[in-house]
Amino acid sequence: MTTRSPIGCALAAGLIAWLACEPTVPDPPEIPVRAQAPCRQEGRCTQRNGDRIALVDADCESAAVCAMQGSCSARAGRCVALTDRDCRRGEDCRVWGLCSAELFQCRAKTDGDCEGSAICRIAGQCRANGPRCVAGVAGDCLGSAGCRLAGLCGLRAPVCAALSDADCRGSRRCTSDGLCRASAGFCVAAQEAAEPGVRP
Repeated sequence: MTTRSPIGCALAAGLIAWLACEPTVPDPPEIPVRAQAPCRQEGRCTQRNGDRIALVDADCESAAVCAMQGSCSARAGRCVALTDRDCRRGEDCRVWGLCSAELFQCRAKTDGDCEGSAICRIAGQCRANGPRCVAGVAGDCLGSAGCRLAGLCGLRAPVCAALSDADCRGSRRCTSDGLCRASAGFCVAAQEAAEPGVRP
């Protein structure tokens, strides 16, 4: 017969009592659906048949995909650009000129889309060509910030480029950084222009 130690029994009893009284750690609270990434980012705020879908326009309108890309209307379970108004709500319209809805996406369909955008003011890409804005007229390059700052004053479609030393000499990068020679479409220092393939 096995003899049990009184001390061992006492320790075992104490351990059992401690385990019985140990507080139960609650499960972490479930994150509300509207606070989760699929809802906040993509407007997919409704659970249906085991999947998350965008059910109403309001879910899309409050999502990042509307603020950034203009996909502000709910169709077939996802957020899309249904109207030009949707596109004009998006950052892509203000920055890249993607202001017209076509095939549920935002595109640059007219020169007017591009002319109001940052890429027109900065890079002279003010003409619509396919889905995007490109440089298509020399005057757009001359009027751009890229011309004043970096000498990108000439048209080399679909972008503006430094085509002559004169383009560079009139730029801020010439006066501030000594980049006064045109090479491969950019303004560089004189010694860099003498080395083929070198650009800033």
